[in-house]
Amino acid sequence: MGNSMSSDSNIIKQIYINIRKDLTIEVRRGYEYLSSLAFIIASSLVISHIITKFLRVELFIPSLWIIIVFLGIFTTYSSFVREVDKKTIYGVRLLPIPAPIIFLSKSLYTYILVFTQSIVYLGFQTLFTMSTLKLSMDIVYTLIIFSLNISIIASFTSALVMYSEGRSFLIPMLIFIFSLPIIPLAVAISDPEIPAGPFDLPLLAMETFTLFITFTILSEYLLET
Repeated sequence: MGNSMSSDSNIIKQIYINIRKDLTIEVRRGYEYLSSLAFIIASSLVISHIITKFLRVELFIPSLWIIIVFLGIFTTYSSFVREVDKKTIYGVRLLPIPAPIIFLSKSLYTYILVFTQSIVYLGFQTLFTMSTLKLSMDIVYTLIIFSLNISIIASFTSALVMYSEGRSFLIPMLIFIFSLPIIPLAVAISDPEIPAGPFDLPLLAMETFTLFITFTILSEYLLET
């Protein structure tokens, strides 16, 4: 039992070290984060203009889901793809932790980036539309789960195409394909004009969990071949 607890502690510590390393690199490569920030500001300006000019306040939250998908595309390049470009992928494979744990640490790192940038988008959107942001608990839960879902998709896509020469084309295509089943669910939960079922939020959580288990199993093959 003591050995098991020690092993679990080492795994958690290694996950923390991996996430901290990736975040440190992200901070040092500030131009990549600035590019995402520029996209967020530009998107906020365009969508806020549509909202204020056409009085389409109902687009405020649904637009967030599309923005998160694009953020997932951007962060894909800072996951396994970056490890390949920097020739550090072999060091990652030699870490004393299983491949699924490596995938988990990359997914959590991506989640931190996607979730924080989505909050920044909401802030700019609120500022540009000069409106008060009202988030129900269902929308908050949807934001948390949807961001996690896209982060898992982005990490898996990064592992899937990290050696591909056509990844600039494949990454956006794969992320849009993988995210298609959950976008309507997120929109239904957040748009008051669309009748949402009582099981939409649990269904979104279940799809995210299923996706995580499936991609974690597949990542073991991708990272060990």
